[in-house]
Amino acid sequence: MAKHTQGKLKVGTSWDNEEHPITAIYDERYIYICSAVGDPQVISEGERKANAARLVECWNAHDRLVLALKTIRDEADADPDVVAIADAALKPQEK
Repeated sequence: MAKHTQGKLKVGTSWDNEEHPITAIYDERYIYICSAVGDPQVISEGERKANAARLVECWNAHDRLVLALKTIRDEADADPDVVAIADAALKPQEK
């Protein structure tokens, strides 16, 4: 399985032509990752941008959340139930 892009992501704009901006997600090197597109009669530009921003927010928070769980798990006086919950959350999910 290939590794995913490391680091933080950001929302930007790409263009399919001069008239149609596309909400896009880029990495820290400004390398294109994906687009948020959709029929403008079904999903507004504002909603596409909000969805892209939410995806970026979740991606960027992930490493901080993992570090927080590891810190809680590794505390010397951590409750065994808390350790078990943290371990379960940190276990890679099967695909």
